[in-house]
Amino acid sequence: MSTIISFYQKAKAWENLANFYDACAQVEIDEYRDYEKALGAMREALAQLTKSTATNKEMKETTLKRRIGYIEQFCSAREAMNGGDSATMASICEHLVDQKDVE
Repeated sequence: MSTIISFYQKAKAWENLANFYDACAQVEIDEYRDYEKALGAMREALAQLTKSTATNKEMKETTLKRRIGYIEQFCSAREAMNGGDSATMASICEHLVDQKDVE
């Protein structure tokens, strides 16, 4: 993984590096259900994307920020559930469902 990151950094291929981090985040979610680790990878993807000069950079940043927000809220709901605060967890989940319906 570090070799791939180094390769993209040396090539200054920021958009490709952002896509790599985004793919890593998706694997963390799909394979390991580790949303916190996925959130870290998504934040790093956003950091790399800001360095990019891609033509559709703003659209990709907006989409990634929205996805990060969803994952942050989901992590908050899980923390509330683990803390025994089912009312907060239910409220966050309802808010997430409502947001998804709007889009």
